Amino acid sequence: MAPLVRVTRSLAIGAALTICLAGCTRNTAPTTPTQQPESRQFTPLAKIEAISISDDPLQGMGESIDDSPTYLAEVRAASQRLLLYVNSDGCGFVSTSDTKPQVIGINLISKWPEESQNAKTSIGGYNSASASGADNSWVQVKCNKRAMAVEYTHHSSVTVESHRGNISVTEPTKQHPSLLLVVGEPRVRKSASEWQGL
Repeated sequence: MAPLVRVTRSLAIGAALTICLAGCTRNTAPTTPTQQPESRQFTPLAKIEAISISDDPLQGMGESIDDSPTYLAEVRAASQRLLLYVNSDGCGFVSTSDTKPQVIGINLISKWPEESQNAKTSIGGYNSASASGADNSWVQVKCNKRAMAVEYTHHSSVTVESHRGNISVTEPTKQHPSLLLVVGEPRVRKSASEWQGL
């Protein structure tokens, strides 16, 4: 009886050793690292869906195809038409008369920023440019590769009648008399609203 027990015990030890070696072999084989899902990055302004417009006030002004404006948003306020765009240089803003679209009040471009420039916002650095128009209007354009914020004031009403495109609109108040326009994807527009007052 003893030899049978010894043989059974030997077989059990042999099976356990085989399983152990197989496990070790599997563990030492190179493994492919598991891909962790990355959080979705903000869509750059240059890749946001453009809108088509009629009566382009900047038609023919670009020196090349690369400088042609890509319109991202349009706002109509009383007799004014405000257009926000990007081109190869940066973020742009143009105001025109609703009745005379080729008469430009302001055309301003804020260049694309360096990465380290004015890193005061949660979405990074931005570049800023401002200008006054002949009709006593004033605009400031803050440009980031993921969003642009525009502050616009005019001597007449800037009550918004309509807007379209990837834009958020904040109408003037007594505390902040400028119209605030923020262009970008919805997530980034919420962050970019902090540019007000910078």
